[in-house]
Amino acid sequence: MLIATNTLQVAQYDIRQFDRPQVFDTNLNYSLRCMRTLRGDEGFATSCIEGRVSIGYFAPNTSVGEGRENNP
Repeated sequence: MLIATNTLQVAQYDIRQFDRPQVFDTNLNYSLRCMRTLRGDEGFATSCIEGRVSIGYFAPNTSVGEGRENNP
């Protein structure tokens, strides 16, 4: 479960261990307006009232396309 906080961060909760959230910074400067998970639950996208967008990944060392097979 993802929750946007009033400190411009996103908290990821595992409902089996609800007392230990993982907290991620969004690098945005204004109030968060929208938040969505990325396809495959590999990260999240947030937008602010200013119109900027931030993309965050749950695994910080994951590069785009890493570990995916090319299916023609």
